[in-house]
Amino acid sequence: MHYPKGHFKGHYTDWNKVRIDFIFSMLKEEHFQNKSVLEIGCGLADLGVSFWEKGCKVHSVDGRQEHIARCRELHKDKNGMTFEQVNLEKEVELDKYDIVLHLGVLYHLPDVDKSIREMSEICKDIMILETEVSDSDDPEFCLKINEHRGYDQSMSGVGSRPSADYVERLLSENGFDFVRYDSESLNSSIHHYDWVVKNTKSWKHGRRRFWICKRK
Repeated sequence: MHYPKGHFKGHYTDWNKVRIDFIFSMLKEEHFQNKSVLEIGCGLADLGVSFWEKGCKVHSVDGRQEHIARCRELHKDKNGMTFEQVNLEKEVELDKYDIVLHLGVLYHLPDVDKSIREMSEICKDIMILETEVSDSDDPEFCLKINEHRGYDQSMSGVGSRPSADYVERLLSENGFDFVRYDSESLNSSIHHYDWVVKNTKSWKHGRRRFWICKRK
């Protein structure tokens, strides 16, 4: 696949493969066969394509119009894949989907509570959630971080680093059961999932957590 210069190259390729392989090792065919899928913050829609190849109808959204335009060019031959520019920092109005892919996006948003609440209204069955988190097990702890407005960063320049426990509190409050995977098999390049919490109340690039969530 050809990417725009500097966009979603290098570690992204291997990292996406690791995450895709892990997802399909955890899901049974009945979980994704003939399902509708919403891919949040799609970039160039690698994750969405993996579900499309399994027979799903996929709607991929991203806040940056240049990404959506590139997706439409790259995937114009994929009947059943659609694309839309959606700024997740504003109010989101989308249809309901069987599966929501919410990977690598939450920590680039200034309001994680809003995002999980909106996804709970959109998701009919399964949400796959992955994000960078802070080093804390406090369910009320969430750092606000200034980010540069690069192609894979916050739209507004403000992101969040919630604790994993903060995320799990929100999931429970919004009607999800979930399993967290801190497996070394998810590790790739700078991204690590099996690190140990030491409660430094800080964040470090690459400290991540991964969940498969199901509507109660």
